[in-house]
Amino acid sequence: MEVYIREAYVAICQLLAVAREEMERDHEPLSTTARNRVRELAPLAIALEQLLTNFE
Repeated sequence: MEVYIREAYVAICQLLAVAREEMERDHEPLSTTARNRVRELAPLAIALEQLLTNFE
């Protein structure tokens, strides 16, 4: 189960990194849809990180 949590965490962090790179590259704020996705994914990444900490 830890492997699946770690894979999900890595995937979410990669999506958040892509959103940040696009925002920095374009020097524009994220679209409303992208902003909403980031708002949904960020807490999930934090929760998964906490779960992984509990495994260690």
